[in-house]
Amino acid sequence: MKNKTKINPSIPPETTEIELDKDKFKAIWKGNKKTLSQLNPNKKYLLTHKDQWIYIKTTKNNAIEIIIAHYKPY
Repeated sequence: MKNKTKINPSIPPETTEIELDKDKFKAIWKGNKKTLSQLNPNKKYLLTHKDQWIYIKTTKNNAIEIIIAHYKPY
């Protein structure tokens, strides 16, 4: 039996939390421009899919800055 330690960032109140399906989660992780354009610029998001999550900040030109992540590549 393995003990799993999960590190969850403390989420500021202005953060938007979104549950995504597998394909959209992968697209955002890989930087797909069409998917990223659906996010509002200059905001923080906590994107989740099952037990994986990415805490990101978007910029004005639809780029993302990954602050912290718990992601297992498919």
